[in-house]
Amino acid sequence: MLSELLQTLIQQPYLEPLDPDLWVGFSEKYQTLPESDQDTLIEALKSHTALGRVVIKDSLYNLQKAFTMEEKESILLVLKQDESKNKLLIKLFIESHTFDYINLNILKPSNFEWLTIASQFAKSQRKKLSNVFFVTCLASIRHVSYYSLIASTRSQPFRATKAIAHNYSAASKIKPYSRPCIKDGGVNNLILDHKDGDDELEKGLSATGVRIASLVDASPVKGEIGVKRTPGKTKVRIFSAINGHEFFTPLTPEGKRERWGRVRISQPCSPTSVCLSLPKLNANRANPVEYTATLANISKRAGKERRTNQKSEMGASAADVFRAYGIEIQSIDSRHHHWAHLIGHFFGAHENITSTDSDQPIINLVPSTAAANYNTLEAIELFIRDKLVREETDMISIFVTPVYSDTAIIPDVLIYHLSWKEQALDCVETFYIHPQSYRPITASMHAAIKLVRATRDPSLDLDMTAVEEGHQSTTQANSVF
Repeated sequence: MLSELLQTLIQQPYLEPLDPDLWVGFSEKYQTLPESDQDTLIEALKSHTALGRVVIKDSLYNLQKAFTMEEKESILLVLKQDESKNKLLIKLFIESHTFDYINLNILKPSNFEWLTIASQFAKSQRKKLSNVFFVTCLASIRHVSYYSLIASTRSQPFRATKAIAHNYSAASKIKPYSRPCIKDGGVNNLILDHKDGDDELEKGLSATGVRIASLVDASPVKGEIGVKRTPGKTKVRIFSAINGHEFFTPLTPEGKRERWGRVRISQPCSPTSVCLSLPKLNANRANPVEYTATLANISKRAGKERRTNQKSEMGASAADVFRAYGIEIQSIDSRHHHWAHLIGHFFGAHENITSTDSDQPIINLVPSTAAANYNTLEAIELFIRDKLVREETDMISIFVTPVYSDTAIIPDVLIYHLSWKEQALDCVETFYIHPQSYRPITASMHAAIKLVRATRDPSLDLDMTAVEEGHQSTTQANSVF
């Protein structure tokens, strides 16, 4: 039955809304299909109509459950209006641009993909559709690499040279990180939440400058997660949870003090005002993403240059985004602001990243301070790479959750949750990176992190869900900007 439904759908006019009788027929047969076939039908309808999965699924269900003809006609009218609006936009977009340089017969964008690309193009207010922009958007929607799409459009395959045999391992192919880590000699801001029985560890951590205190829950602070209070009544925020040991740091003071404070976003900036100040900005709020890091994927990525610079790709520099929120940044200080990867570039290809929202393109770049970006690199990404290169584990799962306040597209927090098996042990670590903070992780803080990692005990791993859920009042759910 599914093949007949799909064949019927293929035969429908590409840029015309579906006939109401077809919607009714799809609704009747949808209820009798196995669950896997239902998903296939919804995906096919999404591609053809450019409507979202939720809208299609609810409409098929409501058409079947409608008690009166008026109810059915009302549902069908909304479907026709939405589909007509989407396809008109797609038609205008296709007709207003020439695609002589792109083989559309090979790429075959669906209506849903056309609509997404057209929306992104309109939002960025570009005057001309470039090859790079079109393929970048399509690759992001399909969760595949830019290179694979480009290769598929070539009339001739890439030339290949004869492979040369080598007698070295995959790990030896990976070049050492060329830039020295920013592990400065500043103070150790870490505070360990005291637990009975940790005397030996606490003694070692104290030698690195870590303060030990029994912390208690504190009232929420906007833009912060996991806020607690020291015996001296100072509020601190969660920094990491490693082997069940929770590190906290003082709340970062707002202000302009480079390498110490955080940006001051005094008033929420609406999406409209950001678009007016940065008309070419191609940045949505990122959804949570997941990735499995392996040595094989890192080896494939080793030595591969980035396809384009991030300012060109995003339509603005990260510093420009901060300026749009009223942050005063001199041109010479722009280098202190980055487009930061949620999943590091050297971990592997884009198509291996998955998102919690399958209807949205993968967003893997967020505006961040350079300090926060380097903190992610030094405390998390290089640790993951070293684990895999030393073959202490086969794979490490990375789940990244961006947390936002109000309408900002600069996240308050990036929550990195790592999990892997090591010598039959279930290992878990959670880090909280603050993209609005200029505070770096210092050498003494790295030493403390290394010490706790060296005393791995899986029986102490904590479930951080309670910490994160307990402070949902300080954030809003992720949404497309």
